[in-house]
Amino acid sequence: MLRQVLKNADDFAEAVKAAPGVSDPLVRETQAIFKKMETATAPIEPNAFWEKLKQRKPEFAQQTNQGGWMQQDAEECFTALLNCVNEVVKTPSGKGIVDENFAIEMETETRLDEAEGGSEEPTKRTEKFYRLSCHIQGQTKQADGSFKGATDLMPQGIAKGLEDKLEKTSPSLGRMAIYNTKSRVTRLPKFLVTQLVRFYYKTDTQKKAKVLRPVKFPFMLDVYDFCAPELQAKIKGYRDKKVAKQREEEAEAKKAKLSHETAAAAGGAAAAGSIGICAMLASPLFRSNVICSKSLADLGRC
Repeated sequence: MLRQVLKNADDFAEAVKAAPGVSDPLVRETQAIFKKMETATAPIEPNAFWEKLKQRKPEFAQQTNQGGWMQQDAEECFTALLNCVNEVVKTPSGKGIVDENFAIEMETETRLDEAEGGSEEPTKRTEKFYRLSCHIQGQTKQADGSFKGATDLMPQGIAKGLEDKLEKTSPSLGRMAIYNTKSRVTRLPKFLVTQLVRFYYKTDTQKKAKVLRPVKFPFMLDVYDFCAPELQAKIKGYRDKKVAKQREEEAEAKKAKLSHETAAAAGGAAAAGSIGICAMLASPLFRSNVICSKSLADLGRC
């Protein structure tokens, strides 16, 4: 599945296939599989790739006490493979091919919580990632007995992952204190990868637990609100045009739906006297009101 995902990133896959003199055995096998996938008429068994992965990254060769292969995290495997490719496949300018196509840059600001009563200048750092994480949260019981706070949509989960709290030593207070962190995207990639983070650590049992809650994701993802102000300024003009066009399409789709419903109702009334059955017409599908980050990538890259 990981190889199929990467193969669909056209520019990346073409660059990997064409890279000359690759020394890494795992990357060479990735090249071979990409080439096989172009002409294959039957399923490909990636046995050679699997062997090279275990040799290059021994953590994926772990076995259970019964001798079977241990279950591994897909995101860890994905990142490990990208790191290997990035080391040996470069753009003409010498930049790693993965950094060119998948790298997201974020600026994170860490600020002392106001409730701590101290005064410190916020600190900032810039980091590179290969995916946006969607943190899934289950329902939390409130004081009134109701349940709130569950993650229902992917944008909600991404927003949760961009803001957090941490506890560390405060130099101004001379004790442990709570800090708030806020991250914003400063560079968008050509291909944006999102990860559904379903595991979290339960402090009461001191074990990992999985959130099985279903999360809906849009056909097109609008990342504007996750971007730093400078990047928002770069993409705003293009985004506004895209939003305006999409609203026009939605208005036309709504009119078409109403027309179908009116025709169906009229047909049902006419047919009721003869057979007593009215067949409803199928409603058209509607797209979510979001913008594809891939369309904004060229404007957002620094």
